Amino acid sequence: MEVNQPIHRVKIILYRLKQWKNHLLPPVIASMLASFPFSSSSVDDYWKGFYWFASLFCISVYGYWVNDWSDRDADLRAGKPNFLIGLTPIPLFLGAIFFTGSALLLWLLGHPPIVTSILFILEWVCFTLYCLPVIRLKNNPILGPLCDTHYTHILPVLFTILFFLEHLPLEIIICLYLLLLMKGIRNILLHQVDDRKTDKEDGLYTFPIRFGPLYTIRLINRIFLPLETLSIVVLLLLTLPFSYIPITCFSIFILLYGAFLSIWHTKYIGSSIIKHFLYFMNDLYEFWLPYIVILSIHIKWELKLLLLLVYALLFTKSIKSIYKVIRKSFNNFTNLLLSH
Repeated sequence: MEVNQPIHRVKIILYRLKQWKNHLLPPVIASMLASFPFSSSSVDDYWKGFYWFASLFCISVYGYWVNDWSDRDADLRAGKPNFLIGLTPIPLFLGAIFFTGSALLLWLLGHPPIVTSILFILEWVCFTLYCLPVIRLKNNPILGPLCDTHYTHILPVLFTILFFLEHLPLEIIICLYLLLLMKGIRNILLHQVDDRKTDKEDGLYTFPIRFGPLYTIRLINRIFLPLETLSIVVLLLLTLPFSYIPITCFSIFILLYGAFLSIWHTKYIGSSIIKHFLYFMNDLYEFWLPYIVILSIHIKWELKLLLLLVYALLFTKSIKSIYKVIRKSFNNFTNLLLSH
């Protein structure tokens, strides 16, 4: 089949790398940057950062590997691209073993705390349970989103922070966990709502298929979004004694997106905010958060500017997105003033 050709496998790799870099990596990078001021900036700390990133990359590749492995038959029937279609069982097993072993070895070379290592192993467990044919939590409408939320949104952030900091106040951990849980479930359920037709064709039994898309959206609006918002506010208040910059930047973010969405043109403003809030908060986590963290940490401004420049060069999509929002917000607000 066409999906087995090498050129298509290269395209799949590039697409996965792009998705991982633009959507999954930025919140984890922000978590690492938040611990930057607590580093002694020794050579060992730089090597520790390398081991962290390399192990994170390997465990992520393992997740993609076992997911494609478990989806091979369904993707083959649907004609969807799958990197592992055509491979025999031996290279499939060897690939899984290689990425697992590489991730664990690189992780242990960083000498992480025991609790952090447990979280890292749980990441592997969640990946495996989500895709393992016998259990396959991916096909469970309740446990599937919970498992996906933990290995995609919660565990990478938590084991990254604790890898570098080794200690975090319990109230911040609880609030951060709740925020990541609500954010993760919201994202996953929204993706499942969008993909429900193809998921049904592939034989998957997701939450929107089981309970319906309208019920899923109402659940997001009435439970997950309010709790996500509350968690953000509480977390910002907890960080206020350390820095006023996060809550200031978040306020600017909300004002800009209010202008970006031209909410004053909507008769029912509350409904408009809820509708767009389903998606635009992702921009905060994926594009704005690393810059907010860099501005907030207590280091010299010269180093802050250097970090901002390096991150902007590595993640150019974030700069383009922020510029687009600022430009459109300014234009919308200007038009509002001129109309009066």
